[in-house]
Amino acid sequence: MDLECAKITDFSQHSISKSQMALLHADQDTESVESVSNQIITKIPKTLNGRRSKLIVHLDLNNTVLLSDTVTRQGPRKALSSFLTTVTWGRINQEGQWEWLSNVPSLNPPCDGAVSYYSQFGKPLDFTETSDGSLFKKIFTDHLQTVEWQDPPNELLSITDEDGKKYHRILPSFFELIDCLSSQGREFAIILRTFGSDLSRTLKTIQVTLSGQHPQYQHLQMKHFPLRISPGKIRCNKKNVVLTLGSERISTQSSPRAVYHYFSSLEG
Repeated sequence: MDLECAKITDFSQHSISKSQMALLHADQDTESVESVSNQIITKIPKTLNGRRSKLIVHLDLNNTVLLSDTVTRQGPRKALSSFLTTVTWGRINQEGQWEWLSNVPSLNPPCDGAVSYYSQFGKPLDFTETSDGSLFKKIFTDHLQTVEWQDPPNELLSITDEDGKKYHRILPSFFELIDCLSSQGREFAIILRTFGSDLSRTLKTIQVTLSGQHPQYQHLQMKHFPLRISPGKIRCNKKNVVLTLGSERISTQSSPRAVYHYFSSLEG
């Protein structure tokens, strides 16, 4: 995909660069937390628990909230397999051969000189079926099993992969994050962004879940989370960033932090 900054991309609620986004609940003082690409947040650090300012969580959509990608035609199996290439580490040895430096996936290199398999060889969709990736086949199988959909099929809540099995469309950890933040009494906003085309369906999935239709998260209905799905656009160049949302237009020409303050003040 062309990532030229002058291009225009749709987003829902907010955007950073040209991404698509959506907002869940917002209010007053803001603490901004940027998610690492491809990272799934499942536990809130204690340092955040003790602070009472509003928390803004930016999450990339694919391989963070979704274990799939419509644009690249990746279902859960291929998405998980390609993701593992970004969190497994090795190096080219003196004989010119690839050697693993850790048999445990991690977001950060396990030692100096380690490079991800992805940075060296790319993202083969059958990574765990290759001789290099076979070391992580059990990890792949175990994690895939944890996201299998065990309830009756639902076109919004579940997704059917090429193996014929059904999986959670949205990773359960996303709803666990919402539940955790709410239980802590935090004021927070979750902003979803993507370069892909999965946002609209994702928002509908979140909407039906928050209305109590997800069999595992019916209790979220009682928490009354607002969900805003207003379409918007952002255009940027080297001199300016312009955000439009409905009849509103925000430009960094007025203030370098204009877009930041706008995102921080949105509700719903």
